[in-house]
Amino acid sequence: MTQIAAEVWRGDTVESVHEADLAVVLADEPQPGRILATWGNPFAPVYLRSAAKPIQAAGSFALGLDRLGVEPGSRHLAIMAASHGATPDQISAVRDLLALAGLDESALDCGSHEPLSRAGRDALGGAAPTSICGNCSGKHAGMMAACLAQGWPVAGYRQPDHPLQRHLRADFARVMGLASAELGSGVDGCGVPVWAVALPRVAHAFARLCEGDLAPVGQAMRAHPELVGPPEGFNVRLMAALPEVVAKNGAEGVFCLGLPERRIGLALKVRDGSHRAVPSLVLSILADLGLPTPDDLAEYVAPEIRNLHGEIVGQVRAVRRLAPPIDL
Repeated sequence: MTQIAAEVWRGDTVESVHEADLAVVLADEPQPGRILATWGNPFAPVYLRSAAKPIQAAGSFALGLDRLGVEPGSRHLAIMAASHGATPDQISAVRDLLALAGLDESALDCGSHEPLSRAGRDALGGAAPTSICGNCSGKHAGMMAACLAQGWPVAGYRQPDHPLQRHLRADFARVMGLASAELGSGVDGCGVPVWAVALPRVAHAFARLCEGDLAPVGQAMRAHPELVGPPEGFNVRLMAALPEVVAKNGAEGVFCLGLPERRIGLALKVRDGSHRAVPSLVLSILADLGLPTPDDLAEYVAPEIRNLHGEIVGQVRAVRRLAPPIDL
C-alpha cells in the first residue's frame, strides 16, 4: 500500500503527492539506536548529500583544526557544516577560516553557482559568482585546513583516494556504526565523495550531534544558525525559532534533525527529491514529538500555492504523522 506523506491541493482536488521515507530514533543503545517510528522503507540506502556536512565537519575538526585556531562551537565550524547563501557574514566566515590555514579563495575547488540567498545575490551586484559563493565553500575550506593540519597535500583534497577523503569515509562509517565497505559511494555536487546509508543510522547520529566528538559541530550550529544556510531557508528559520533543534537539509529531499537534550534524531527522505513537502512534514513530526509550531513558522504548516496574480490557489498538506504520537 502506498504511504503518501504529503498532498498538494489545488482548489478542492489533490493535484500531486509526495511519498517519503522516515526514521525517528532514540539514542539509548548501540547503533542504530531504538527506532521509535518509521514511514515507507527507511532501510534503503540514502545519499545524505549536504546533510552529511556536520559529520564531515566533525571528521575534519578531529584532524587538528584546533591547532589552527578553530574552536569548538565556533562560527568556523558552523560554516563548515553549512549550505550557505553567500551572505556577507557567511562569506566572511569562509574567508576567516581560509586565513587561519594561510589560504585564500583561489584554493577552493568546490565549483561555483549563483548564491542561494537574496542577500548573497544582491552582494554580487551583477558580478559573476566565484567558488566562495558556492554553498559548500565552508566545507571545502575546512577540508583544506585539515590537510594542512596533518601535513597532507592540499592538491587533490576532494578526490576519493586522497588521505583526507579516506579518513573522512572511515570516520563517517564509524559514526554510522558500519564498516567503511558497507557505505554506498558516489560524488556530490561540489565534487567530494558522498555516501549512502539507511535512515535509522543517520537519525541516530543526529540524536548525538551535540555529544562526544560530534559536539563541537553540533554546538556551533546551535550557536550560529544564521551561518548554516540562506537566511530565508526553512533550515535556518527552524533552528532560530526552536533552539532545542539542530538540523541540516540535503539535496534531493533529505532533511535530518536532532533534539539533543532528548537524544532523539529524525532522518527524512522525500522519494521524488522535492523539498516543497519537507517543512510541513517536519513540523508535523515535531508537533507529534511535543514541539508545537511557533507563530513565526506557521506559514510552513500548510504552505500556500499562489498563481501569477498572487492569489492563493492551493496548499501543501502533511498527511502522514507519527502513529501514535511519541510522548517521552
